[in-house]
Amino acid sequence: MRPAWNKGAAAVCDALKDSFGAMPFDILGVNTDNGPEFLNAHLAREFPWLCPGAARSRSRPYLKNDNPYVEQKNGHAVRRILGYGRIGREDMLGALGELLRCESLYRNLFRATFRLVEKWREGPRWRKRFEKEPRTPAQRALGDPGAPEGRKAQVLALLAANDPVALRRRIDVARAEVARLLCEPLPPPSRPL
Repeated sequence: MRPAWNKGAAAVCDALKDSFGAMPFDILGVNTDNGPEFLNAHLAREFPWLCPGAARSRSRPYLKNDNPYVEQKNGHAVRRILGYGRIGREDMLGALGELLRCESLYRNLFRATFRLVEKWREGPRWRKRFEKEPRTPAQRALGDPGAPEGRKAQVLALLAANDPVALRRRIDVARAEVARLLCEPLPPPSRPL
């Protein structure tokens, strides 16, 4: 997760570049929603340099169920951390970036989840079967026989460099800084309105 100050091409490209650079694996494809921050000529022009070799796709227009997983993750990941309020201060970008980077590291290295293995329909109900034991995304990457050893070494280096308790402390400090900045009054505009 990375913050972008606006929906302009430069801000979105910078956030994507930072996000892609932090991932310890090759990106095979990127599927975006139909927002104007992703569907524009600037990002189409820059995408081959941002993520070489990756396929770019999007949700189909006017079919809102194409993108439920991304929208669910927005609610589960972003809104749970930042809430629904408007963040109208550009000087908060540094604190927001630190908070989202730490949350992403914690979520990918130390938060175990159950993965859906199978889903089937029995009459009017859907039945689901999940993995027997939860694993973190880092454990899944390390256990993948198809993952290159160099990428596994990067994941191991991330695990060695980050302690879960220290990372939670960094998250709490960044969250407090964001809350402090939100409570501060806005500075007066530099020019009259």
